[in-house]
Amino acid sequence: MAKHMRSLSRCESDFSEKCKTLYKDTLESFNFNFHPDNFKRNTGFFFPEMMKNTDLYIDKASPKFKNRLKELKDNGVKLVLVTASHVDYTELLMDYSYGSN
Repeated sequence: MAKHMRSLSRCESDFSEKCKTLYKDTLESFNFNFHPDNFKRNTGFFFPEMMKNTDLYIDKASPKFKNRLKELKDNGVKLVLVTASHVDYTELLMDYSYGSN
């Protein structure tokens, strides 16, 4: 992937037909795998694999860490999760890591 991205960066100065195709193919592959609707549709390579084998990619939060977060919350600290991920995907990861509550 890094090699592919380096090729794309070289295309900035030479937007030949080959570079246009490389750019288009890269964009299509990202959309195929990471479009937010793909989670609901269970399409692409990334989301179906993540849903099927979450335990291979995501660690569960330790009880100690979960207790620390609860202590902070109980003491009035506002906890906020900031992410660029779609809500469905974030919910999968958070439920797996921290539990549904």
